[in-house]
Amino acid sequence: MRLLAPIRTIGYTAQPRRVTSKSLTAKPRIVAARTSSKQTSIPPPSPSTSQPTPNANPPPPIEPLTPLFSANSNPTHLALLLTPLLQPHGRWRLTRSRTGLARTFQFRTFGAAWSFMSAVAEEAKKRRHHPTWSNTYNRVEVLWTTHRPEGLSELDVAMAGFCDREGEAWGEEKGVDGDESPRKAGDAEQ
Repeated sequence: MRLLAPIRTIGYTAQPRRVTSKSLTAKPRIVAARTSSKQTSIPPPSPSTSQPTPNANPPPPIEPLTPLFSANSNPTHLALLLTPLLQPHGRWRLTRSRTGLARTFQFRTFGAAWSFMSAVAEEAKKRRHHPTWSNTYNRVEVLWTTHRPEGLSELDVAMAGFCDREGEAWGEEKGVDGDESPRKAGDAEQ
């Protein structure tokens, strides 16, 4: 069986070549790249361009991310509901795409983490809105976002609040943010 496969390199596409069973099992040939006879050198940057000038304006301050709400939502109402959930008031963070809410929950045991996930799954089933999440032993990472129409919706915010309440009910460990370990300096390694 013969297939045509294009050969691709940066900025150049060669004519398709025939791929056969023989060419797939053959050892690859090593070909040295041709060098240009003309040697070009890039001059080093001048001291005036590499050093910042004393009168240069500082970069503008980084503004906090503003969420992108879904098309069928009320942005004013959602902003009011979202403020207590987002950092620094709450423990949720806006995703880089600004269309989702993410948070890591940590529990004392795997059983507590599983019970938390079961309670959230039941509520998600009732509301027909499911998270993207993962579980590793006692840690649960949760992401709420709406895919159609894309953006944050009232369901995302409501389910994030529900997760907070359920996390508290199932004994979420306090003082654990993101990827930090819940162990204190005096705890023994197991």
